[in-house]
Amino acid sequence: MLKAEWLRIYRKKSIYILSIIPFIGVCFWIFERYQNASELSQLSLDSDIAGAGETIENLLLALRPEWIFSQAMGEVFSTIYLFPFVIIGVIWVYDDLNHGILTHVATVHQNRFRYFMIKIFSLSLFFLMTVFLYFFVLATTSFFLPDTLKSEWPQIFSLWNLRAFCIFTFVLLFWSIVGMTITYLSQSAVVGSGILMFYLLFERVFTTVTAYSFQSELLMKMNEYLPWANMNSLIMYASQIKTETSQGFFSSVDPIMFEMTTYMEGMLIPMPIVKPLYVLMIFSVLYSFVFGSVFWMTFQYRIKHS
Repeated sequence: MLKAEWLRIYRKKSIYILSIIPFIGVCFWIFERYQNASELSQLSLDSDIAGAGETIENLLLALRPEWIFSQAMGEVFSTIYLFPFVIIGVIWVYDDLNHGILTHVATVHQNRFRYFMIKIFSLSLFFLMTVFLYFFVLATTSFFLPDTLKSEWPQIFSLWNLRAFCIFTFVLLFWSIVGMTITYLSQSAVVGSGILMFYLLFERVFTTVTAYSFQSELLMKMNEYLPWANMNSLIMYASQIKTETSQGFFSSVDPIMFEMTTYMEGMLIPMPIVKPLYVLMIFSVLYSFVFGSVFWMTFQYRIKHS
């Protein structure tokens, strides 16, 4: 059954195209880093601009072999370049509806749970291979980039990058399963993709507007339990810009979780926060259990009505 699933996906050119699109964003990100570093390195040290007068090697810290994977993927996950990845999950299950595969499963296969798990397992393997390919290509590319220090290259295989690898894969799988669930419910790949992308954009806008416009502590507290806010915090850990003891300065990945802080004359201002990693892991397990259960119930429902 797993082999049949892979053969079906192997013929899907759209999946390969969607997997490559985020790399375009990575290329733009690398170009932008070089351009900014070149301009800043030529400025005077007396300038008020952060990084002015620094050596280009220091300014290109994010492009070093040991950093480029976590930083580049963090950029992808914080922008719309994440969308092609999560749409893959929609394509993964749309054939079940479009070609009557669920009807075949309902009449031939007694162990429906096995088919369900193979669907998730095959998608997990695909994302593992995709993230590893990005890791390999980015690390290799860094060795050929001029003006980047390579002396710390053995740290490519550090626990930092292993953690980043696991987090990025998990986030892709989680949101793909959400998209798969919506697709089963709506019986439409367009609806599944559209609702998922809309939600990811809506939560980011809602969180920011709530923080800066409404000034409501109740709404701010609600924001702390929204899925994407917590996933974004996980991405910050994966991007190596947030650790248990320090916060970096060279990434464009921003937290979208805020807390209200009294500033002057009783005025409240939103301050970015990132929860401890163990708290985010607990939330991730809970989210996975809830959405995994909904996905299973949706799968069962679609089987019965196929």
